[in-house]
Amino acid sequence: MRNSCVGPVRMYRRARVGSRPCSFLLRVEALEDRHLLSFLPAINYRVGPEPYFMAADDFRGIGILDLAVPNHRGGTVSVLLGNGDGTFQGAVDYPAGPSPIFIVAGRFRRADIVDLAVSNDFAGTVTMLLGNGDGTFQKGTTFSVGQRSNGIAAADLDGDGKLDLVITDASNYDVKIFFGNGGGTFRAGQSYFTATFAGGVAVGDFRNAGLLDLAVINQGSDSVSVLLGNGDGTFQAPFSYHTGSAPTNITLGHFRSPDTLDIATANFSFGGPNGTVSVLLGNGDGTFQDAVNYDVDGNAHGVAVGDLRGIGITDLVVAGHSDNTVNVLLGNGDGTFQPATTYAVGSMSTSVVVGDFDGDGTPDLAVTNAGSNDVSVLINDGQWTPPPPAPPGIIPKVKEHQGLIDYIQNEPGAPFADIDTFFSHRNSVVLGAVDRRPAAAAAEMPLHRFSLQTADWRDRLEMDFINTVLSYERGTGVPCNACSWKPEPVERR
Repeated sequence: MRNSCVGPVRMYRRARVGSRPCSFLLRVEALEDRHLLSFLPAINYRVGPEPYFMAADDFRGIGILDLAVPNHRGGTVSVLLGNGDGTFQGAVDYPAGPSPIFIVAGRFRRADIVDLAVSNDFAGTVTMLLGNGDGTFQKGTTFSVGQRSNGIAAADLDGDGKLDLVITDASNYDVKIFFGNGGGTFRAGQSYFTATFAGGVAVGDFRNAGLLDLAVINQGSDSVSVLLGNGDGTFQAPFSYHTGSAPTNITLGHFRSPDTLDIATANFSFGGPNGTVSVLLGNGDGTFQDAVNYDVDGNAHGVAVGDLRGIGITDLVVAGHSDNTVNVLLGNGDGTFQPATTYAVGSMSTSVVVGDFDGDGTPDLAVTNAGSNDVSVLINDGQWTPPPPAPPGIIPKVKEHQGLIDYIQNEPGAPFADIDTFFSHRNSVVLGAVDRRPAAAAAEMPLHRFSLQTADWRDRLEMDFINTVLSYERGTGVPCNACSWKPEPVERR
């Protein structure tokens, strides 16, 4: 295949001379710092009975994320103020309406004060908890929105500078618009039929046209309805796309390109032991490709996105309701995702949010657990590990395995990145690398990213240049000793 590498780095596939694999030298320079994804064990914080979908925002305006959790069986919203180090204060409960389920944080009155809007499932109402700016909230005010209010989102739909509400009605199978008056009150707009049991809703610009569009999941019809906005708070007729079985939540993200929004839904899959997450890649014109489903552990209930590794690639996080886990699906940057890795949380996880709770610049996770009535916080403990220096010259010969590799040599005069910096611990892979030097230094020696997949290095000493991301500062190629064949360059991804 054609070599598309930029700069001097070249990687070649191994080849055989006769019946024996050819030996070769691998010349490299020091690797950049890298981020291996891992989370500390979950710390659980008690909230009210049966917590559901959660919101995270800075309720005090001090640059620290806080959490707000509606308790479906308790009729309250639990507020947990963050300490800025990844820990949270004890929950303070505020009355909401009966069976609160979805919540959205927004600045409905002032740009410097966060308020909360809570949908009350079986009551068909929304409760507004207006913030005081210090992490406390005023007594809630409630207004009717329909028969069974479900998903809720906030955005300025008509461009008047005031936040509006989008609310789904699970019984009427529609999505309703409520225009903000700027003081935490609202007036009813138009309703749009979607499909059976309308649930979670997301707002985004699916056409890059500066107009906000809607995406609504329909749990009863295994679909997501897309309504394109006209820019004045009205919307075109919905167009539906198939998802996995029984979608429960929805999120948007840039899975391939920063210019195109994509959709992901968590699918509960009633009757099955495990659910799925559906990924619908956007075409940039308001239409979407057919869903691709990825398996997760447990019945998927909540879904969120974030760049968990800090490499500019969006990953998926899914609450695995029946399995007491949270699933992480690492993105490949091309709209596809790797198999799920699970982390233990509380009982019957229902939702997940991504945010930097300890202020270290890496995204952490918070998960609501309806069975154990708590919130699990998982701190991203991925380590930035600079490669250890070593004397220049030929590194001692690596154990040969079936003649695949004889020895490894670094560029003379340059510090060598120990071979273990190429790969993580046994049966794992390097997940990525990021240049964390000052901008001026980074500009002098830009990173070039290549794809690499390896089997267990210590046991088999064999490389397949395929998938897992690894980044180089620069390199000098991989010549082959005493070979009559011409090496095949590996295409840069």
